[in-house]
Amino acid sequence: MYRKVLGIDWEDMVVAYISDEHPEYEGKTVKQCAEEEGVSELDMYLKLVDLSDRAGSIYLGKYYNDEIVRRLMEDELSVFMTDAWVEEKGLQNIAAFQTFPQFFLLAKKYGIPMQRIVRKMSGQTADRYGIPERGYLRTGYKADITVLDVDHMKVDESKPDFRPEGVVHVYINGQGVLQDGRYVGGTAGEVVLKPRTGTA
Repeated sequence: MYRKVLGIDWEDMVVAYISDEHPEYEGKTVKQCAEEEGVSELDMYLKLVDLSDRAGSIYLGKYYNDEIVRRLMEDELSVFMTDAWVEEKGLQNIAAFQTFPQFFLLAKKYGIPMQRIVRKMSGQTADRYGIPERGYLRTGYKADITVLDVDHMKVDESKPDFRPEGVVHVYINGQGVLQDGRYVGGTAGEVVLKPRTGTA
């Protein structure tokens, strides 16, 4: 019923974090948890809400397929971005670690030119959302640069926090934070706020 109405079901909801006292649920779907405890999926979900004091995290699993992803990748108007971040505790969101490298692997699989992939996750995204001085290698722009070895790129969808191989160097605002695949630290990032328009 839920899949017909919402497009997802309990087996698509993966528990990321409930509380420090209940790590046993992490990485399991609501359906798996319900089967293990012999209760309905809805009752299990409500139990998780209660155990987490309404502050738990659940990821939606595969609500897409290869056909949808390929069509979006080949569409001239699509751009690549993610709203994922690294969590302090619990199961990590795979998108925070592997989404962008995965696009390059899929591009090779589908025969999509690499320069089109790079543009969709840099200049085209900056243009779409009006982010100034970013997205291009130009004089006066912020030097946000990633150097990749696509021939040796690797991801592992079975491990959400897997550090993808093939990412060689990363520069944020001109400061190197990843050198030869090794994180060297740094706090060169900036919060980019959308400029206010109109009057208050």
